[in-house]
Amino acid sequence: MILIEIDGDEYPTEFVLHYDAKHSWLEVPLLWLYIMAIDVKEFTKFSHLGEHSVFLEEDVDFGYFMVRFKDFSGQEIPLSSEVNHGQTADSIRELPQIEGGRSIH
Repeated sequence: MILIEIDGDEYPTEFVLHYDAKHSWLEVPLLWLYIMAIDVKEFTKFSHLGEHSVFLEEDVDFGYFMVRFKDFSGQEIPLSSEVNHGQTADSIRELPQIEGGRSIH
């Protein structure tokens, strides 16, 4: 767990990078979407929604969130840890995909 200070307030959080042999995702606590006023539908259908976190796919959504986070906090995303899921990250891939999200053109 790390503390992120913004405007004198400290927010404990964990940003975890998950990856398997083919893909990676940034796990972002849903609290951060609330704090930053980001609607989950700003992400593509290639990201996944968990009970307490969103798993942002590497190709588009991870980068989009990185820019929004830096604009909001003035900081880079501090990774708490990395999780290697081996050949396939079924625990992430089986989560619901974000419905009604933005499309990639």
